[in-house]
Amino acid sequence: GEYNTDWTVSSYNTGTKAYETLSLTDAMEKGRGYWIIQIIEDEKPVTLDMPIGSTVTAATESIPLTVSSDGADLWNLVGNPFATSLNLAELRLVTDAPSCSDGSCDLNKAKENSLVGNKVWIYDGESYKEKGTDDQLDPWGGFWVSALAGSNGYSLALSTSGGDEVGVYMGTYDT
Repeated sequence: GEYNTDWTVSSYNTGTKAYETLSLTDAMEKGRGYWIIQIIEDEKPVTLDMPIGSTVTAATESIPLTVSSDGADLWNLVGNPFATSLNLAELRLVTDAPSCSDGSCDLNKAKENSLVGNKVWIYDGESYKEKGTDDQLDPWGGFWVSALAGSNGYSLALSTSGGDEVGVYMGTYDT
């Protein structure tokens, strides 16, 4: 497809709390969130090829969640980097917060300790859908997860119960 006619790429700017459209020559940065949006209303999806030399993010890469400095909840746009579904019940919070520093903190316990929400939100092309620990995330699918007010001052990252860190930190916005 043709850029800005058939599809476009936007990222979320936490400073302005707004999405910004990239130009075709803008480089995508690690650590920022991006939406690839099909503009044309066509039943046939636009297919985009990855540039030569592109690599899949390693599942063991340490990717932190961002917490706000003022104690407000902060949403993080992250993704499932695996080519397989990911069960939300398998996610663990890796943190230096004393209440969850032993590595056994699943999303429910993280929420009980006001660190990370136990529900995530996905966009299905029409609306946002809530997913909880009984649900799975699609391969390569992005989702929003909230760092809660109690996480202020701590480091946060998501991992699977097997210890592999999961997701690609892509961007944040304040609630």
